[in-house]
Amino acid sequence: MRMQCKAWSPSRVLKELKSLLRYTPAMGWGTSQNFLGAWWARLLIDRAPAIYREGIALRMLSLSPHYIFDKDGRVWVPGGVLQKEAQRNRVSRRQIVHDVIRPHISPGDVVVDYGCGPGYMAVEAALFAKCVIACDVSEGALACARVLNGAPNIRYVNVIRASEYEGVADLAYSFAVAQHLRDAVLSEALRTVHHMLRPGGRLLMHVVINGVGWKSEADWLGDTSLRGRVKLRCGLDCFSRSPERMLSLAEGAGFSHCRFLPLAGLTSVHDDVAHQHLLYCQA
Repeated sequence: MRMQCKAWSPSRVLKELKSLLRYTPAMGWGTSQNFLGAWWARLLIDRAPAIYREGIALRMLSLSPHYIFDKDGRVWVPGGVLQKEAQRNRVSRRQIVHDVIRPHISPGDVVVDYGCGPGYMAVEAALFAKCVIACDVSEGALACARVLNGAPNIRYVNVIRASEYEGVADLAYSFAVAQHLRDAVLSEALRTVHHMLRPGGRLLMHVVINGVGWKSEADWLGDTSLRGRVKLRCGLDCFSRSPERMLSLAEGAGFSHCRFLPLAGLTSVHDDVAHQHLLYCQA
């Protein structure tokens, strides 16, 4: 008997290729979480004439749907969409900082932003803190942050330099990061944050707990489709965890007094964050 295979239409093939093409240039090498970590990313931004840097930074961020989301899935995102997305990020992150982070900051505090990306939250937190140490794994994302969201009291540093900041911070926060990290990577991230906090310092981490429609790490690892493998490799997967698993990871990194708070009761932002949780811990 002859096997029958379901054929994709030319338009479906083109759509899939465009989607994968958009994901892959943003990849760094050596880690699945390192968007814009390729050697040329920071160089391109740093060497560009000052007048063009903001536009280039936004164009670079558009390589990853983590930062710039174009609902039409275009490889080349129009300039107007870039500006609107930049403003959307700025407004929503400002609101989250004001609603969730600011109540925990005193004027003399040193604050860690772990997984800062382009720095939209860091630049807002810096208005209320003595200093913000904004960390990310990607040199390209950090270069974009310095252009788009620089401030005198923000230090944008690679997470590999976190050991230089042992016990200096009063507060650490992390948003839209934990759900993209596998358990082993998240465990290491939590240990890094714990290392940077003073004894008694606090952690505010945005997490997805028993997310409806979300996959677990095991589910993603079992997805053998081309799209599934590429998204896992590029860190575009999103993991949901049980409360027990998340607590185990946090306590294993040295945190205590951990509890979950629904973000719906803390912020007026109406995107997917409102349906998720905040993990509050002490070092």
